[in-house]
Order: sequence, then C-alpha cells, then structure tokens
Amino acid sequence: MTKEVSVAVQQHAGQIADVISMKATVQDVLKSQMQEDVHYGKIPGTGDKPTLLKAGAEMLRMVFNMSTICEASDVTIDTDDKGHKTYEICMHILNKEGIKVATGLGCCSTMESKYKYRSQLTDRKVPSEYWESRDKALLGGSQYSPKKVKGAWLISERVEHDNPADYYNTVKKMAKKRAMADGILTATCSSDLFTQDLEDLNANFKQYDGVEQTEEKKTPVTTDKWEFDGETEKVKTNPNLLDKPGDDGTPIPNIDFPTSTDNELKADSIKAILGELYDYREDWPSVVKAWPKLSSAMMLLSDKQQKFIIAYKDEIKAHHRDGKGMI
Repeated sequence: MTKEVSVAVQQHAGQIADVISMKATVQDVLKSQMQEDVHYGKIPGTGDKPTLLKAGAEMLRMVFNMSTICEASDVTIDTDDKGHKTYEICMHILNKEGIKVATGLGCCSTMESKYKYRSQLTDRKVPSEYWESRDKALLGGSQYSPKKVKGAWLISERVEHDNPADYYNTVKKMAKKRAMADGILTATCSSDLFTQDLEDLNANFKQYDGVEQTEEKKTPVTTDKWEFDGETEKVKTNPNLLDKPGDDGTPIPNIDFPTSTDNELKADSIKAILGELYDYREDWPSVVKAWPKLSSAMMLLSDKQQKFIIAYKDEIKAHHRDGKGMI
C-alpha cells in the first residue's frame, strides 16, 4: 500500500468515525435534553420520526458549534394585484472551522391558508343541535366553525385576509426557520432521526381560528384513568371533560388539598393550567404553543400533580388523533 493510499484510507476512516460520533451525539441530545412539543414534535400519520422544531435545530447548532449565514434567494410577487408574496431562503451551515457543510432551503408564502385567511366572528350562536351531529351545514357551510368567546360559543367565518402585507415579515421568518431546520438536518446527518419542520405539515392540524377547518365528529373521551388518591392530595375528574361543552363552560377537575397557603397556591396553579388546556382542547397547535409556558408554571407542583396535567395534555392529543384529520 502506497503512502498516498494509506493516507486516503486513514482520512476516510476518520470521516466515518466523525459521522458515527455525530449521529451518536444527536441521539443522546434527543433522548436526554430535548423535550417533546418544545424541541421536536410527533404528528400522527407521518411515520415514527419526530419533526424537528426551531428550538431543536438551534440546540443542535449550539451543540456542534455551528454558525449560519442567511441568504434570500428569491422573492416572488403574485400577479393578481392582491399583494401576495412568496419568500425563498437559503441557509448556509458552517462548522466550527467556518467551512460550509450544508445549505438548507425554505419557502413560505402569504398564499398559504394560515396566512391567506383569517377568522371573523359573527354574532350568531352555535345551535345546540350542532354538537350532536357536527354538521357544518347547521353553522352555514364549510367556511364556518364554532369559537368560544367569554364562555359562549359563537359562529366564526373564514374570510380572505384583505392585506397580505401584514404577514410579509412573518412568512419571511417562517421561510428562514424552515431553511435552518433543513440545513441543520443535512449538516448533522439527522434526516433518519427527524423529518421536516412542524409548520410544513400544518394541513394536518385542525385549526379553529380561521384556516383549513376540517372538524370531524369525535368520540367522547373519559378521564377516569386520571383519578388518583394520595396521603396529602386527591384529584377528582369530570367523566366527560372533553365532551359536549356548554355555554357556561364544562367544569375542570376539582382539586382537594389540606388547607394551607402553599397547597392553596398549588390548587390555584393546577386549576389555571387545566383551565388553559381546556380552552385549547379543540386546537392542538395552540396547546403545543402554550405548553412551554405551562411547563414553567408546573415547577412548584409535586411529581404526581405534574403527571396528572401531562396525562390531561396527552389525552387531548389522543382525542385529536382519534378524530382522523383533526391533527
């Protein structure tokens, strides 16, 4: 074996070792540091691989001391005179030596339904018979959906946004985020561990707040399995917490603790967290968005109390998954 061949073999072996080490590091970070719905998400019907979120991409970038250079590759202005724009972004990924190792591509447009349409509230109440059949015809058609406002359910209409410029900055940032996730996946050889960014799959989500509303009839979810007793605490649950909501609001679980200032604060925290989850129970993306804040509020609670709240969140997620097309 010549000296040149020997050096090439050693370099090749070193590259393989680097890839193996990088993949092992990514797997370790995924298991030990990343949190579901914060750094990655899992979307039913899209395979077993989690989807890499912006926070997860930023964590991997920091772990491997990578840097990024953003380049706006193209801006397309639609010719319909409504002012819609499409942004394409290139995100160059540099290693710690400053060498470009990957380029991510991301695209976003104000023509995407989540930006093209908005929700406009009407003064019409949701008819009581709607909750039995979930027939959109009772609301006025497929462009209408129920929306809870101050304890009352009103009919909301999906209408086209009249000023796309309101979202220029938002869609540009979304294109940048998608490009970074794509670039980090390539640079860290993580495409076999993660799939595309969560927002790229927003058509799979049921959105009550004005876009792509594909509500399906749901099977009532019971919460009996959440009930537990302890020496110092007891949680009682409503058997139909996620079932038909009333105009006065469906009750959240009653929390019983021994009387003390500390326990009163904990009880108030649990009620507040469960109340917010309940408000979002029909809109899983809002649960995902609110979860980091709610997780911080849970820090004062016991492990048992935290598990109860997490179980409620997981039940909401399962509730949407079973709805077929709702998430």
